[in-house]
Amino acid sequence: MEYHEIKNKSRYIQANTERMLWAASAGICEFRGCRNSLIKHPVTKENIPLAEKAHIYAFSEGGKRFSRLIHREKINDIANLILVCGGCHELIDSEDTNYSANELIDMKNEHEERVTRLVSLKPDLQSEIVIYNANIADGSIKISDYVAMSSITPQYYPARSVPYKLSPDLRLYDNETDYWKVMARDLVRVFVAHEPALRDKHISLFAIAPQPLLFKLGTLLNRNYNVDVRQPQGSIDQWHWSETKKTIEL
Repeated sequence: MEYHEIKNKSRYIQANTERMLWAASAGICEFRGCRNSLIKHPVTKENIPLAEKAHIYAFSEGGKRFSRLIHREKINDIANLILVCGGCHELIDSEDTNYSANELIDMKNEHEERVTRLVSLKPDLQSEIVIYNANIADGSIKISDYVAMSSITPQYYPARSVPYKLSPDLRLYDNETDYWKVMARDLVRVFVAHEPALRDKHISLFAIAPQPLLFKLGTLLNRNYNVDVRQPQGSIDQWHWSETKKTIEL
């Protein structure tokens, strides 16, 4: 790799770089052990920008941690910047301290990895949509993918663009011989094929079928799974939980 001495390089830091630096730091000083907010005054608690963008390898010759081995086009990159409060900026650039570039890089990485780890703890709002339709008597009712997917928001969001379908591809009705055995076997077969993808996921279940098949489905999607069983609210096209509270007047 070829390196060049830094000459006449602008101190201007691009807006996208600054935005990424703010996002990576979560608005908290990146110096190890400092918990100062970079958007709120520590005394008055007023919202005010307090962040300073410190160069890990110095911008110019004579600065702390200057190196001629840094490519001139990389000096203002996010990898060479650490977002700190004013006090920590003075500390790392002071003539009375000796913080190396490697120490500051370690601090930056530790802080940004901690931010990523903590924000990843937020609840997972994705839900796998499972649809099961089967003929009832001599009628056929189909649950729309769109209706099912839109019904779970805003509590959850569809994990995939296409729901999992457990519905049989059969032209059988419950007055035909062996209907229950065939349908039960087909349900188990399809469920087993999809089960690895559903394991340990939140499931939103939309099902319309004869009661015995719903019972069978319940034995498969049992208490070992995290399932919200949805019910139509007066219409096959309305599956949002009803928030209307009805009272009985005597």
